[in-house]
Amino acid sequence: MLEGIPGTICHMDDILIWRSTQEEHDQRLTEVCKRLKNFGMTLNAKKCIFAQTSIKGLGHIIDGQGIHSDPDKIAAIENYQPPTNKKKLKQLLGMDNYLARFVPNYSDILLPLTSMLSNKVDFVWEAPQEAAFQKLMKILSSDPVLMIFDPGRETIVTTDASSFGL
Repeated sequence: MLEGIPGTICHMDDILIWRSTQEEHDQRLTEVCKRLKNFGMTLNAKKCIFAQTSIKGLGHIIDGQGIHSDPDKIAAIENYQPPTNKKKLKQLLGMDNYLARFVPNYSDILLPLTSMLSNKVDFVWEAPQEAAFQKLMKILSSDPVLMIFDPGRETIVTTDASSFGL
C-alpha cells in the first residue's frame, strides 16, 4: 500500500516514516495520509506518535544511529544462567536467535552450543560451551547497533554462514 513512498515501512498495523529533514517528513506524512485515505483507511490519533528521534517497536529501539536491541530483552538475556539441559539450551538459543543479527559470526560462536542439540550427543557443559555462552552474553550486553546504511561510505559485504550450517 505504501509502495513507492520513500522512507516508509508498514509492518502489520504500524507505519514508520523517516526523513532527513522536517520538510521531507511532512511531505512523506502527507503522501502516506493521502494513500491511506484512497484505500479507505483511517488512523487512530491516540495511537499516532509524530516527530520522534527514537522509537520502540518490534523488540527494538530505532534512532538516528540505527537499530538497537530493546534494553528489556537485553536485561532478560543478561540474567540468563548457563543452561543445565537440552531443553534450557533450546530456550536460550530461541531467545538469542531473536538477536542473532546483532552478533557477528553468530553461527561460529554458537557452534559449541548448537552441536549439543543433536539426539546423538549427551548434554555435557564444558569449557567450549561456557566460553561460547560468555562470549555471546558479552556481545549482547554491549548494546550492539545495526547501523543505518550510508551509500556514501565504503561498503563491505559479508555473510554469516559456517561450514556446519546457516
